[in-house]
Amino acid sequence: MARKPPAAAAAPEPATPHGRSPEGARAIAEVRSLDATGQIQAVIDRASAALARDDLAPEQRTELLSVRSEYLVRRAQTALADADADALDALARRTPGNDTVAAWALRRRGAVQGRSGNADESLATLRRALQRAERAGEPLLRAGCAVAVDGAM
Repeated sequence: MARKPPAAAAAPEPATPHGRSPEGARAIAEVRSLDATGQIQAVIDRASAALARDDLAPEQRTELLSVRSEYLVRRAQTALADADADALDALARRTPGNDTVAAWALRRRGAVQGRSGNADESLATLRRALQRAERAGEPLLRAGCAVAVDGAM
């Protein structure tokens, strides 16, 4: 499980003008770098440490939860991965107009549905994720959702 960061490291940094935490941005960059090199446990640990902070923007929290959930599945820790998917759903409900949060949450929920054998439901959910990602205007998120839809077809 994740280690808690030292108290000094958990102190919130000033948010950027768009409400995104500088530490959250660093954590996401590090998680993406670790992801690119296939370091499964390191991705889980870094995402968990960042998620322990209380100054992340909803978009940052959503991306970190989604990536951690994906990597927990790779470790066969499906109960924890499902808990992250549930946390994503809850975050999306708390930010109903946020297309970025909704796209990440729907993408992860679609993956959970597919893993559970609900192929038709998974594909429908992933298509909704792609629509929300297109509205969000984030190319990387849109690409990930498009790949997920293609994989579910």
